[in-house]
Amino acid sequence: MTQYDLAGNPLPNGGASQPQYDLAGNPIAPQGAPMGGGGGAYAPPGMGGQAIQYDLAGNPLPVQQAPPSYGNPAGGPPPMPGQQPYGAPGQRSGPYGGPQQAAKQSDKRGLGVGIGIVLAVLVAGGVFLKIMMPSPVPAPTSFTPFVAPNKDFQVQGPTGWDTVTAYDVPGDSSSDSTVGGVKFKSGPAFIDVTTDSVAQIRNDILLNGAGAAPDALFGSQAAYEQKRSKSRVSSILKNYQEKPMPAFASPMGESAIAEYTADGPKIGIGPKVHGYRMTTVGPKIFAIINCQCPEADWQTLKPAFVTSINSIADGNAAPPAP
Repeated sequence: MTQYDLAGNPLPNGGASQPQYDLAGNPIAPQGAPMGGGGGAYAPPGMGGQAIQYDLAGNPLPVQQAPPSYGNPAGGPPPMPGQQPYGAPGQRSGPYGGPQQAAKQSDKRGLGVGIGIVLAVLVAGGVFLKIMMPSPVPAPTSFTPFVAPNKDFQVQGPTGWDTVTAYDVPGDSSSDSTVGGVKFKSGPAFIDVTTDSVAQIRNDILLNGAGAAPDALFGSQAAYEQKRSKSRVSSILKNYQEKPMPAFASPMGESAIAEYTADGPKIGIGPKVHGYRMTTVGPKIFAIINCQCPEADWQTLKPAFVTSINSIADGNAAPPAP
């Protein structure tokens, strides 16, 4: 059907639009139409049907290439199965996949790190709980006598507990030392016996204790040494508190004893502790006994501590009845 413009003139070519021109007067050919210049060339479809254009001076303008369609670059290999085409928006070209794959790999690495942190926290927490809440120490059911190699003393220790002695090796340069002892240990609980000669007490008093010398020499040597040795225990425990108990006579001789509590070691971590600290003086030696365990085991192990304390005697004497 013939179409007309607003003035009533028939439009040519069945209503096709009139030729259009740019500012330089060059006709703009539609897509697929012959390009300007009468050369019979056609504008390629990728150029949007625009013919060669000229600037105001009549010089031809460079032809603008249409943006490449998404696909393989010229001469490039075809994409791998499941791979995004080269140059697709928002995707990373190449055989290693796009950002989604990279994000998945990053998520996996993050998940692995998170699991590692959780495991480390659980292990550290388990170690902390094991230190702060050690396994209970069962009450000893029997005791084994220990006699010092030099016969200076004897004591009964719980059967099955680890036993460590502290004596000089014959012929050693320190063989003149009279210090000896034994330690019984089970988990965090222990009974520690340290001995020295009575003569050493007197020497220490004469050299270091001017005002206290008469009382110590002619009074209670056990009370003097008990007071002097307190720092051996209190210096390594936190919030150390002790309660003196009535003096008594052990099989070895005069004795002084105190019960103590503390919040654990000053250095490091550990549970609250409870124990006995005793000094006993015999004819030739004196012994310092330290019995200690976690507060949670005190009622269980207290009878065993009392048994060991009451068994301290001269090494040549008959073992006391259990």
